[in-house]
Order: sequence, then C-alpha cells, then structure tokens
Amino acid sequence: MLHIRHLSIAFPFRKTTALFDLSFSMQEGESVGIIGESGSGKSSAVQAILRLLPPTAEVRGSIEFEGEDLLQMNERQLSTIRGKKIGIAFQESGTSLNPIMTVGAQLEETLCDSPHQLFEIVGLQAADLKRYPHELSGGMKQRALLAIACASRPKLLIADEPTTALDPHTKQGISFLLEHNILAPSLLLVSHDLPLAAKICKRLLIFHQGHLIEEGPTEKIIDSPKHPYTQMLISHINL
Repeated sequence: MLHIRHLSIAFPFRKTTALFDLSFSMQEGESVGIIGESGSGKSSAVQAILRLLPPTAEVRGSIEFEGEDLLQMNERQLSTIRGKKIGIAFQESGTSLNPIMTVGAQLEETLCDSPHQLFEIVGLQAADLKRYPHELSGGMKQRALLAIACASRPKLLIADEPTTALDPHTKQGISFLLEHNILAPSLLLVSHDLPLAAKICKRLLIFHQGHLIEEGPTEKIIDSPKHPYTQMLISHINL
C-alpha cells in the first residue's frame, strides 16, 4: 500500500538534514511503528508523506501510495488522498484544531456522515461537538483530533505521538482503538514510547539521527535487537 524509496529530507537554510535515504514498505492492514527520540527524523518522514513539510524543505526520493507517487502529484490530486485515503493526527492537538470553530464544525468539514457515532467511538460525548477547543482538556482534544483524522474512513491513519501527556485512563482508551484498528484498517504510529508501540504494532522501524537503523517484526526487535541504539532503548524499559 505504501512504498517509500530513498527518501531524504534536508533544510538547506538551516544547513541540516532531517532524514537520510529512507526506504520501507507497509501493506494494507499492517500496524507499523516508527520509534525514535526527538530529532530522529520520524515526524519529518510522515509529514513528507502528505507533503506537509515547509516549502524550504528539500525532498528527494519517492513515496508511492497505492501505486501513485505522492511527491509528483499536484495539489488537486493530493486533495483526493490527503484527509480522505490517508488521515493524520498530529502531536500538538492544541495547535492542530481551529480555535474559532467548534470541534463539531471541524468534524463536519470533513464531510463526516455520522459525527456523533465517531465521537462516541473515541470516547467523547455528543455535547462535546458544540464545544470549542479551549473548552476541552488535552485528552479530549487528542481524541477529537483522531476523530477528525478518521472521519472520511481513511485506509491509512498516521498517528504522530497520539498519547503524549495524556492521563493513564485516556492513554489506555486511545491505545485500545489503535491496537484493534477501530479507527482505520492500517496504522503508521510515530512515537518515542517503545512499550506503547510494541503493544500496538506488529512491526517496528527504529530511527536514530535521521537514519533507519533497524526494522523487523516487533517480537524480533524486542527479543533480539541488533543495533546498539536499539539495545539501549530496550535496556531502559520493562516489557
């Protein structure tokens, strides 16, 4: 379904390279986790998929979704993919939601035919549809953002740090939705939380300093990590 080949991302004005020669694929129905610390290139990689990087970014390589190279599409073509076939929920729920629109209005903008049902699935109440973002807690904003990302029933959900700074109960609820593919049939999870990704995803990609340093089935990565960085990550957690 998704095939990324030799993807490199640089920011010439900053004289930095965020990602070096990334290649990986995922099939429909897969749950794949991208793991790495801040600055490892993981968020840049998923932003590149939907062409959401700033214009100053220099992007090379190819990103094919269902056989079409997203990097070669114009904006009209991208509009048939972005938010429709591929949904994305960003890490910063507070800045991703429009502050002057109710969350219900933002959900309706996606042409969602059953906003109440979708809100119920993510654990929100019908009354929350009438609220503005500033009236919601951080956990409620994150759940609203997931609902909006999945309103058009996308084939692939990209979730960028979906449980950061959430209380344990809310984190457990969102983790359950992601683990059981309730929001979308395929998931690309971006996280620094290795235990979370190990629970949700069947396959892991480990990023470090802009490089994909290790990938494979989750069980194999956890039981037999090969790269020293992966070994260090696993040594600091309790799975």
